[in-house]
Amino acid sequence: MINLSLLQAWFAGLLPFVLGFFVLMLLDFITGALLAWYDGRFSWEIAPRFLETGVLYLWAWLTAEALAFLPTLLAIEIPSYGDALAEVAPKAVYAAIVVGKYVASMVTNIKQILKARNSPPWDAEPQQ
Repeated sequence: MINLSLLQAWFAGLLPFVLGFFVLMLLDFITGALLAWYDGRFSWEIAPRFLETGVLYLWAWLTAEALAFLPTLLAIEIPSYGDALAEVAPKAVYAAIVVGKYVASMVTNIKQILKARNSPPWDAEPQQ
């Protein structure tokens, strides 16, 4: 039988990570939108694709979390399935997604925005 209080505690433990994920996804979207707007390439049609990618990353992380939590939830002992694997593997997936995708993307967008600030905007008239 599934222990509901254990499941509730697991969900409560995930909430800060989910919130952090959405905050970073939103910041990445904002910096990317600012860069696209400055370059004159901004389009609202791109937003759903960006959010679709974010949802896929979220599912990947939640799947890793669920697989790591499943033996505990079902009260199953699996030989050589240590606590370290159950704790570290999902966090490693989360860190790879957050750092590898969103933080790197935000840093790149900010660098491009700062670089573009030093050049004239896309609609500026050429000076003679």
